[in-house]
Amino acid sequence: MTVKFIYASGETATRLSKMLLEYNRRTEISEQTIGSTSHKLFTIPHKPTQKIIEINEPNALRLALSPAAKQVFQWHRLDAPSSAQNIIREYKVIIMNLVPLRVWRKSSGDTSSDVDDSNSRWILIKAEDDDKEIKRITAAARIAVQALGLDFALAHVGFTKLRKAVIFEVDPSPALTPKTIKTLVNFLTAPPYRVAKEEVKLGADPEFILINRDTGKMVPASRFLPRQGKVGCDSIRIPNRQQRPIGELRPEPSASPLILAENIRKTLLQGVRLLPYSNIQWVAGSQPTNNYPIGGHIHFNVDCSSKLLRALDNYLAIPVFLMENSTTSSMRRTKYGLLSDFRLKEYGFEYRTISSWLVSPEISKGVLCLAKLIVDNYMELSANYFTRIDVQRAFYSGDKSYLRNLYPEIWQTITALPDAKKYASHLEPINELCRNAKEWDESKDIRETWGIPIPKKKYRAENKSKKSSSTRVNVRIR
Repeated sequence: MTVKFIYASGETATRLSKMLLEYNRRTEISEQTIGSTSHKLFTIPHKPTQKIIEINEPNALRLALSPAAKQVFQWHRLDAPSSAQNIIREYKVIIMNLVPLRVWRKSSGDTSSDVDDSNSRWILIKAEDDDKEIKRITAAARIAVQALGLDFALAHVGFTKLRKAVIFEVDPSPALTPKTIKTLVNFLTAPPYRVAKEEVKLGADPEFILINRDTGKMVPASRFLPRQGKVGCDSIRIPNRQQRPIGELRPEPSASPLILAENIRKTLLQGVRLLPYSNIQWVAGSQPTNNYPIGGHIHFNVDCSSKLLRALDNYLAIPVFLMENSTTSSMRRTKYGLLSDFRLKEYGFEYRTISSWLVSPEISKGVLCLAKLIVDNYMELSANYFTRIDVQRAFYSGDKSYLRNLYPEIWQTITALPDAKKYASHLEPINELCRNAKEWDESKDIRETWGIPIPKKKYRAENKSKKSSSTRVNVRIR
C-alpha cells in the first residue's frame, strides 16, 4: 500500500517533509502545481502492494481552490456569509477523516470577513464540547470538507444571530502547529483506512407511507403503529409541532444482505397484523406523497470514514438515483438526501443519503447486496465523480441523463469485484433499471410487491386506534 498526500508549499509543508522522512525514510517528495500554486506531493510506501490511497486527491484540491466551491456549499445547504446575516462569532475547524481535530474561536469583537487575522487572537477550544453552537459549527465544517472531496482541511466558519453556521472558505493546506503536523503524520503513516477485520453486518430501517385508498390522503402511521418494535412509526419535524406520520421497519440485522431482506419480509408480516386493512395502502420510494420525504437508511457495524462514505456516494447513491422516480426524488433532495449524509451509532454508523428502496423485494435485495459489496471492498472503489462540479450539479438538479453516462464505468467496477459473483443475480434488477433508463414504481402497495397476504378488513376513519406513548428504539447491530 502507498499513501499519497498533497500540501501547498510553505513552512508547514517543509516541516511535514522533515517529519515524514523521520517516520519513513522511503518517503518520496516531489513538486506538483495545482491551479497556479506549487504543492508538495508526498508518496509514503507501506506494505509492498500496488494499492494507492490518495488523501486530498488532486481533483478535490482543484475544486476546493476554485470559485465553484461556493456552489457546492449551497447544494449542501451551507449558507455563505453576508453582511445581512449578522455574524456574531467566527471559528476555524480542522477536519481529518470526518473528525474535528482542532477548533479555534476568534476572540476579536470585530468579526467581519475582511478582518486581518493578525489583529485577532484565535483561542483553541475543546472539539468535544457539548455546546450546541460548537456542534453546529463542527458539523458544518465536516460537511463542507467532505462535500469538496477532501479528507483533511481547515474550514473557516461563521455563526449568525439566527443560529446558523456559514462557510467563509475551506483551506486544504493551512498553517499548522508542530503538534497538529505530528497528528497528521500519524494519520498518514498508520496507514489510514484499514479494512474491518470482522465480517460486516448490515441493518436497516427503511421507511414507508400509509395512504387511504378511498380518500387518497395520507394516514399517520402513529394511528396504528407503536413507536417501539420491529414495525413502528417515525417522526418528522414541523415548525412548532412534531408528528409521527411515517412507518418504519426495523428488521434484525445480519451479515448476509439476503437474510436481512428476509428479515424485512418478516417485519412486513408483523406489520400487517398490526394494520390489517386492505384499503390502507403501503408505499415507499422518495416522496410518494406531498411533504413527506422518506429514506432507506442502512446501518453498518464498522467505523465510518471519509473514503467509505464516498464509496457509498459514488457506487450506491448514483445507481439508486438512477432508479428513483425523477419528480419525487428531486422534491426529496430539497430537504433530505445530501451526499455523505450519515449518523454515528454505538455499533458503527448509519448511511442516510438514499431514499426508501422498499418498493419491491428485488430492488431491496439488490440495494442491500450492493451496499454489502461496497463496504467490504471500499478500498478498491476509489473513483470520486463528485469532485466534478458538473456531476454534483446533475445529482442535486435531478439530471439523470447526465449521470447515466457514468453508469457503465461504475457498474463495470462493481461487477469486477471478486465478491460480486455470488450476488450477480440479485444485482441484475438494479442493472436492468439503470441500463434501460427505467424507474421504480412507488405507487404500488409494497405488501403486494413483497407477496404479503392482505387482509380483507376495511378501515373506517371514525375508528380510533390507540396511540403508543413509548419511546422509539433504534435498530442496533450486535
